[in-house]
Amino acid sequence: MVLEEIVREELRPILEPLIRSAVRELVAEHVNGAAHAVEAPAEQPVIEGAETKQCVRCRQIKPANAFEKGRAVCRQCRQAAAREAKQRRQEPESESEGHSPGAIA
Repeated sequence: MVLEEIVREELRPILEPLIRSAVRELVAEHVNGAAHAVEAPAEQPVIEGAETKQCVRCRQIKPANAFEKGRAVCRQCRQAAAREAKQRRQEPESESEGHSPGAIA
């Protein structure tokens, strides 16, 4: 019985964040349907005692420091959205460059 308690106390800091992540994933899948599976990113492991948040865009659970203060979207998703918006703003310009206003075709 003593050995079980020692092993349990040693494994608790390792398993507790994993279990929390798995529960969040299951809840998110249940709430959002099976289409949005939530996974903890491999490059940012869940750290014992660290606060985590779920990004509302990618649905990944990430450390709180992956978010700007007061934001619900992670930095990575915000940067991707900014790149996409910039690309969309530049696309109409590139399409109309070959045409001059008032030119007769």
